[in-house]
Amino acid sequence: MKGVGVMAASNSVIARQRRWAKQQTETFRQILPGFIRLEVREDSEGPLFVIWLKKGARVRKRQRSARNSSIALWPLPKSLGHHRFKIERV
Repeated sequence: MKGVGVMAASNSVIARQRRWAKQQTETFRQILPGFIRLEVREDSEGPLFVIWLKKGARVRKRQRSARNSSIALWPLPKSLGHHRFKIERV
């Protein structure tokens, strides 16, 4: 039964992240040129935010540290820095 509780907790986290992503759509539209939508996926490491951009849109990326492979996106607010992001182009 432990597995069931873990799965339910994981689903509620993803649901919360999806609600957050829906609320932040307008903010992302303002700060990221070419922004289309923000999607939340789940993989083995937890929630992954996928940012969909138009093909020609440019976003500067920088590695946060050698140990932490997550990508920090500029000009996203620093408060979002602990989330994992991936950029897809349409």
